[in-house]
Amino acid sequence: MSIKGTIKFDNYETERIVMRKKTQFRIPESLYKNNIKNNINFEIGDLFFIHGTNCFIEILAIQKQKLKDISEAEFIEEGCPEEFLLGSNWFYPQWEKLFGELYLLKYNPDVLVFEFKVSEEIFNLPPQ
Repeated sequence: MSIKGTIKFDNYETERIVMRKKTQFRIPESLYKNNIKNNINFEIGDLFFIHGTNCFIEILAIQKQKLKDISEAEFIEEGCPEEFLLGSNWFYPQWEKLFGELYLLKYNPDVLVFEFKVSEEIFNLPPQ
């Protein structure tokens, strides 16, 4: 387990993460592979501080899926607000804003799903 750096989410996502209402995030696979060249790499067990908080996330699992295969339960894990009857009505517009034309739902890109847990107990980590 190693502390890899700091992740900055938007204010809404940060709030949902700290409140433990978001436990996953997704990145288009091709975009992620391009960013590995820039030293942006996530591995199971890695820790990242959440910018602007005293919390960090630990990566628990990494999976690959198609964008259209996201379930309603996964929309909730992505931080979908309770007032949305269908998580897709919230998630896909957010996705399009974040990743743009190249990664639209109609292209059904491969995405990497990063499952994480939130903790504030960074100082209770075993020595490395």
